[in-house]
Amino acid sequence: MDSDDDIDSDDDNDGVSDNVDECPLGNLGWGPSAPENDADGDCCEDDSAEDLDDDNDSFNDDLEIYYNTDPLNINEYPNLDSDGDGVPFSLGFPISFNDNCPDVANPDQSDIDEDGLKLPGITISTDNSSPRELVVLNDKVYFTNWNSKDVKVLNLYNYVIEASIQVDGLPESIKSDGSSLWVGIMMNEDYSSANKVVEINTSTNEVINIYEVGLGPTDLVVDDGKIYVARTFYDENFTAFYGSSKIDGNIVEKKDYGLGISCGGSVLKYNNQIYRSYEGGIAPLETDLEIRSTAKIGSYEPSQVYSIEIIDEYIYFGITNYSDLNQVKVIDENGNEINSFEVGIIPGDFAIWKSE
Repeated sequence: MDSDDDIDSDDDNDGVSDNVDECPLGNLGWGPSAPENDADGDCCEDDSAEDLDDDNDSFNDDLEIYYNTDPLNINEYPNLDSDGDGVPFSLGFPISFNDNCPDVANPDQSDIDEDGLKLPGITISTDNSSPRELVVLNDKVYFTNWNSKDVKVLNLYNYVIEASIQVDGLPESIKSDGSSLWVGIMMNEDYSSANKVVEINTSTNEVINIYEVGLGPTDLVVDDGKIYVARTFYDENFTAFYGSSKIDGNIVEKKDYGLGISCGGSVLKYNNQIYRSYEGGIAPLETDLEIRSTAKIGSYEPSQVYSIEIIDEYIYFGITNYSDLNQVKVIDENGNEINSFEVGIIPGDFAIWKSE
């Protein structure tokens, strides 16, 4: 039989029993007996998508190829401090352990050369997990996934996905308060609206708290120990509604506003105030979660506002009609449009790379 059941003890026909095969449902019809097929003896075929670290030295094969080390030799691995300044370089993300000049000794990291950062071209498979959103904390990327219903943990030092934290439902927004992760479970597995925000301890990679915040937690922001939640949810006719919630310790406050916009719902901190997306712009949230509509900033067609971000002192709006209108609009605190960019379809998130 070809299914992964108790009758077939070797589902991938590689000559290794499923109970010892690290890739029991991997590539079919090959045998790991020859070293050129399976250098590390993990029963996953080398030089294929099922084994991304052929020698099991904890360094992704693509990373080893980039650094000219042998991906089939466990005793040969990249020197991530080639300039000997005590600051290793791996992914190129501008965080504390990444050398801003990997080829020039620069222990205090005070100088960023005009040539910027030389980044390896690395592709990391997530096994069709359907990644959604991410947050970088210390030397790791935590990202939510719909198909696998989890939060995966990518180590930025060696490119290895080192953990998967299972959650109940389809996780979307993810934010960090510096020690915990906060994850919005927007929908259930059957795509009905869910109502949970979970807290994950990054030391143990375990869910430690679950909060019922109201239907459709779409976006989160952390501020002064409180978690603010923007929500969008739907009835059986796919009519959209919207609301906001706040987690303050063990207390959860909720506010529903009525009819809303499909796929809408952002919550942000701007000028030391919590704002929520509202009628084509953003408006402040009062302490009781009421929207102060008179202080709204921005006035775009509500049905075309797909995403909103704050970067420095400006507000970025992702505008789309899901067809030929795809723009990023940049406005200031007075609603003045500073810039406009034509972009690819459905602009959903924003980041700026700065050279200094």
